[in-house]
Amino acid sequence: MLPFLASVLPPLGIVVGIYIFWVSADHPGGAFQGGTILAAMWLLVIMAGLADAPPVSRTSLRLVLLAGPAVFLAVGLAGFFIAEAFLAYPSTMPKR
Repeated sequence: MLPFLASVLPPLGIVVGIYIFWVSADHPGGAFQGGTILAAMWLLVIMAGLADAPPVSRTSLRLVLLAGPAVFLAVGLAGFFIAEAFLAYPSTMPKR
């Protein structure tokens, strides 16, 4: 049953996940939920054995995994120079 669901659900889940992610570009919330749906579809396919997980020993995968927290910290620290607080918006930026 799991391989059947892993072959049927991902196309629908990918469309829904991308739609939620797309809509969240203009409205608050939703980007995390869209990313979670996309990740769940990928994990479903891996758990069913239809695709292999990427090897952890790959250097490119390790660099991508390190880039996420590094970019987050860089943006947060840039807030100190731009808005005088961690992850802050400049006071001149218009509020929605």
